[in-house]
Amino acid sequence: ARALYDWNAKINVVSRKGLDPITLIERHYLPSLALLEAPPLQQLPAGARVVDVGTGGGFPGLPLAICRPDLKFDLVDSRKKKIDVVVACAEAANCENVDSIAGRAPADLKGRRYDLVLGRSVKNLPDFFDTISPLLS
Repeated sequence: ARALYDWNAKINVVSRKGLDPITLIERHYLPSLALLEAPPLQQLPAGARVVDVGTGGGFPGLPLAICRPDLKFDLVDSRKKKIDVVVACAEAANCENVDSIAGRAPADLKGRRYDLVLGRSVKNLPDFFDTISPLLS
């Protein structure tokens, strides 16, 4: 959390308006970690592949990857500066099950298939599903 907070002071990763460590945890980390209790994530077997489309500062993918080191996560965002932050934060957390990709889904993920697709505030749900459905295994 500290690495992201420090990065956010340099570039706008998640939000600069009124962002303090407690707000960062309440608005970004806790909602991400709540997904650990969702059946689709709970039931994934070791080695399953997860993609976080439009990850921004790494939410929800990075906190989930830290908590589920048995899964493989691809964190995708079209803005390279945000992916650079995700890479730095994953390294700071010694998170080795994350691949950070600067690109767009599904165009820049050709040939990849996933057991679970995540997206937070990417677009409306029907459009999101149309976009990501080719990625599902």
